[in-house]
Amino acid sequence: TMPLAPSYLAETLPDTPSRPGGYLPTSTAMLRIAQTAAECIVVMSPFVDGFGFGWLRSVFDASHAHRKILILRDADQYAVELSVHHAEWLQAQAIEVWDYDLPHSSGTRALPRETFHAKIVLADSCLGYVGSANFLGSGDGTSLEAGVLVDGTAAVQVAKLIDAVIRVARRF
Repeated sequence: TMPLAPSYLAETLPDTPSRPGGYLPTSTAMLRIAQTAAECIVVMSPFVDGFGFGWLRSVFDASHAHRKILILRDADQYAVELSVHHAEWLQAQAIEVWDYDLPHSSGTRALPRETFHAKIVLADSCLGYVGSANFLGSGDGTSLEAGVLVDGTAAVQVAKLIDAVIRVARRF
């Protein structure tokens, strides 16, 4: 996915047949995934800002999936956003919010928390984005984001990862 146009980087990347589909703006890629989802759309992002909540809305609103899931890192830091500013919309869309930021009390673990840095948007088990874009203003056009669209067996593997995350995460 590319930074905001005009871009010096975009000018140096020629259109070649080895890149079917080319480079997309991050938001375009995520909307394509949202529109593909029939059963379930999942968005997994460790960081969200005010712009990002608007971006999340556009992604989830573009999907007609039966199940909608948002996985955050330390969801408590977004309590006001989730419980006040966007509560009606989350409820109307029936979006499940999960928190994958788990404490470990064992002294054998190098870090006391188990969490994630991955950024994933997944439609069913068939199409997904895996990359660097957080749901921040900089993730939608300001910065170069290194993200790829995956399908087929790669999307199935991403879906298995998401299923495992949901099994260990806590519901917000």
